[in-house]
Amino acid sequence: MNLLLDLGNTRLKWAWHDGVTLHARGAVAHADPGWRSDFTAALRAGPAPTRAWMAAVGAEPLAADARAALAEVRPCCRIESLQSPAAGAGVVNAYAEPARLGVDRFLALVGARARTPGPALVAGCGTALAVDVIDAEGRHLGGVIAPGARRMREAVLASTARVLPRGDRPPVVFGRSTEEGLDAGCILAVAALVDRLVDEAAGRLGQPPALLLHGGDADAVGDRLRHRGCLAPNLVLEGLARWAALHA
Repeated sequence: MNLLLDLGNTRLKWAWHDGVTLHARGAVAHADPGWRSDFTAALRAGPAPTRAWMAAVGAEPLAADARAALAEVRPCCRIESLQSPAAGAGVVNAYAEPARLGVDRFLALVGARARTPGPALVAGCGTALAVDVIDAEGRHLGGVIAPGARRMREAVLASTARVLPRGDRPPVVFGRSTEEGLDAGCILAVAALVDRLVDEAAGRLGQPPALLLHGGDADAVGDRLRHRGCLAPNLVLEGLARWAALHA
């Protein structure tokens, strides 16, 4: 049994993988002071893994804390930390320095490759918007990084004292308050960029790519797209599972 760990900029996500299926998925925001105890409790409640695979783009101290928690609860478990390779699992990395491509982005492409045999565009709608494209042969054509909707919103809130946070209510299209307008504008900006990139990719590929969305804002962004997309909330874990299966 493998334990899969996806440490992003906002959350730590985990799942157990038996070689076929993801089991007992969980997540915790690591801004929460109790995140490590929650993670430790999940490790104690789950099956004992023989091997753990970690994809970390969050700060190294957080990764070290996660590894320490795992070593404490499951001391016999071997931990593998991944970096993006030049090629692997059917994906060819476009970066001249392959390891500089965020490993979460690489694994999301591996997950997309496992889901569809044709070209794909993957949009990670999280703290940042990260969009990557692969062709039908799995060649990475490159990507785009922009502030995510929440970062845009935080930037406006940080520079004005007259706009108040709204919480997590879903955005409308045309806001009837400044707060509603801000929420709508940030989500629509991200959706418009994703739509534009789908069009750009289709022109370059000669056919529309499959569109897969993951990350905390994927639902809200997906609702505002012109192009039909598929929500894949565990795409990084799916790619990590594929990688682990190939390197057992």
